[in-house]
Amino acid sequence: MRTRFHGLAVVGCMMACHCFPDSGQDGPESECISCDADLEFELDETCALPGALTVAIGEGPDDFLPLADGERPEFHAGFQGGGHSFFSVQVGNVELDRYDRLEVAVDVYHPQACPDDGTHCSPSNQRRVVVLDGDPWTLVDGLVQEHGIILPLEGQTVAQITVRDPCGQTGWAQHRW
Repeated sequence: MRTRFHGLAVVGCMMACHCFPDSGQDGPESECISCDADLEFELDETCALPGALTVAIGEGPDDFLPLADGERPEFHAGFQGGGHSFFSVQVGNVELDRYDRLEVAVDVYHPQACPDDGTHCSPSNQRRVVVLDGDPWTLVDGLVQEHGIILPLEGQTVAQITVRDPCGQTGWAQHRW
């Protein structure tokens, strides 16, 4: 898994607590300093762009490898009985000179909970939201890629990824196996 994604996860956890230890104070009563971290996602009300984002779901810890329709991603079994798959996402129609953040929501469903009619399924109770920071973007042929998204999935599943940019453009894709 890429180090940048680990960093986003750690910073995201720290931000969720809204608290960073203040190294200038000693003892258990030390206050937390506020953080104006740049990884928060905000819509830019002044921005209006045409079109939608394009989203593709693939697999791979370090690369975007497309998945064929119905293809099961490789499952990595752990030695204690658990396991996971490495997903990757590829996003197109990104205005690279306009903004440097994308909000990526990953939802997983049992196939019966998300009908196979080509429509966007409502957010699941297994939603994970990540803000991708473009410092630097992983770009391949003008497409933004993020790799190494760990999902502990096994058996029949529907993975849905929804991406939003600061201008309000959205795009989504589903993969069923």
